[in-house]
Amino acid sequence: MCLWLLASQLTAFYWELSYAAREFVNPWSYVPLTAMWQSVTGVQSWFNFLILAGIYSTLVNILMVGFYLFMESYAALSNQTFYEGMRGIKKYTHDNWRSNVHDVYGSYMWIRWLVPFYSPPPSDGYTWNVSRHHR
Repeated sequence: MCLWLLASQLTAFYWELSYAAREFVNPWSYVPLTAMWQSVTGVQSWFNFLILAGIYSTLVNILMVGFYLFMESYAALSNQTFYEGMRGIKKYTHDNWRSNVHDVYGSYMWIRWLVPFYSPPPSDGYTWNVSRHHR
């Protein structure tokens, strides 16, 4: 989900910036207060101000989704939540990261990055086929 959300936000950001590059009057039009003043005085349309608000909100979304994608990828690869990682808790893990990722995504794990669809996990959710390591 994070990959698809990040891809859609990057696409929206590209199209918003390409519109802004064509329509904005000057470089100061990218500053929110200046853009608002230009919209009030009629130098540019209110639609351009809304596009600028969309650019900034899309940028914030890209940063948040990128951070969340990083954190979730780390958790999947290390089989450890952020909380457990900060406190050095490591309960269960496989011998390699591929097995950890396989437990999260199941069979056909490489296809799921491109086409997300459901299949049951390799266990019942309570018991896992893992080797126990304590650090």
